[in-house]
Amino acid sequence: MRVKTISFAVFCESAPFVRTVLCRTVAKTLSMGFVVRRWPQ
Repeated sequence: MRVKTISFAVFCESAPFVRTVLCRTVAKTLSMGFVVRRWPQ
């Protein structure tokens, strides 16, 4: 039970960081797609 509690606590601690990384990755992907779409025009 202790290991589960510790791993859950670690996951909760790292969740905001993971969310930030995912948001940045998605934002980069979207901005790249926007640039690529706009480039030929």
